[in-house]
Amino acid sequence: MRILRWIPRKLVHAFMASDIWHHVRYLKLRASGQPHMEMNPWKKASLEGFIEKHAAEILQCQKEPEAPESLESYVYFIRKTKRQ
Repeated sequence: MRILRWIPRKLVHAFMASDIWHHVRYLKLRASGQPHMEMNPWKKASLEGFIEKHAAEILQCQKEPEAPESLESYVYFIRKTKRQ
């Protein structure tokens, strides 16, 4: 019986840790019409390359003043540009 309780917990944990959960949550938030914000751990150079690759421009990038000293945290303001 213990194994039967263990399997569902492992499946739920695997689902919550997967990319599928993030997509489901994003679609749910988008369908609700409520504004939302996401925070993700990216390296600064990698994120800036991703932004340029996807035809967007960085309007402003500032260091997060309330972040703990142990974290390197930035706030980006980005605008999607029209592809030519």
